[in-house]
Amino acid sequence: VEPGAVFFHEWRDNSSPYRIGPSIWIDGAGKMTAGGKELLTVPLSQWVGVRIECGMGRKADGTYKLEVTLPGGAPQTIDLRMVNDQFRRLEWFGFVSNADAATTIYVDDVKLETK
Repeated sequence: VEPGAVFFHEWRDNSSPYRIGPSIWIDGAGKMTAGGKELLTVPLSQWVGVRIECGMGRKADGTYKLEVTLPGGAPQTIDLRMVNDQFRRLEWFGFVSNADAATTIYVDDVKLETK
């Protein structure tokens, strides 16, 4: 995330209105939040590892695990509540720049797997 960027990654289903599962935001200063809760600050202009584990279907329980690896650091795991406890099915996997000015965000090595 470069300075000034406002970025979020979110999982949604196709209900009307859609239900949101995992959702993480990073603001222009690097503050990462989920569900309105401040989690940590990521360094700007550096790669950060992010991994999300979330049960789907019958395995969904309204929670997910967020693992964040900062440069040179060990992974930090945070247990979080989904935005909507009824989220069960992934139908939209989005990466959104929400800034109101020209900014830069890099996304690399995206993997979506089932277990």
